[in-house]
Amino acid sequence: MRKRRVCAFCAGKIEVTVIRRCAQCGQAPKRGRPRGSGRRLTPERDGLVIAAFQAGQTLEAIGHTHGVTRERTRQILKRLLSADERVAIRTARYAARAARREQDRVKPYLEHAVPCTMCRQIIVASRRGGACPWLRKYPTCSPRCAKAFLAARQYVSAELHENHRLAMAKTCLQKPEKYGATKVRWAIRVLAGTAQRRILVTNPQSHAKQVAREFGFLNEEAK
Repeated sequence: MRKRRVCAFCAGKIEVTVIRRCAQCGQAPKRGRPRGSGRRLTPERDGLVIAAFQAGQTLEAIGHTHGVTRERTRQILKRLLSADERVAIRTARYAARAARREQDRVKPYLEHAVPCTMCRQIIVASRRGGACPWLRKYPTCSPRCAKAFLAARQYVSAELHENHRLAMAKTCLQKPEKYGATKVRWAIRVLAGTAQRRILVTNPQSHAKQVAREFGFLNEEAK
């Protein structure tokens, strides 16, 4: 009785006789699973597999689309792409996924986006204990801008400068023994509204003036 096998090169039928050769191509058979018995991926499908992998699809999803297993998809990608190319594609996929997560995270804040008081950078998320930046009168985007605002707030807002002057005048009158006579007279004039109102301090080397100059709150004359 003659047995029939499948040629490993051309998938033709081989009749097992004394000389075992393929009747079509003349090649001898090979042991193991014959080639061409399962579903093979054509070069066109290989390109689709690579494109799907670059698009971010999982190996299981790609294999389900083309009718192969997840492991077979991994083997195909390993054959078609080098290790550096696979690492580069995975890195790009992770970066795109992180960008999408960040976009989804800041999406609720975009409708309430406000500029920073000092650096004018748009604040889309709070970095100070979860407080909403759009609810603060003078929002800041970072601890650096918050410290700068406390140092040079008299240059940022005239209202803040006037409140500071009033607070200093009340403190001087509550404890006049700690301040000189000149300071007490200045406090009386401030509370009476007759003191000269100056937004800028006279000392050009003061820390507040340096901070205000750094953030652009001083004009060319004041510098």
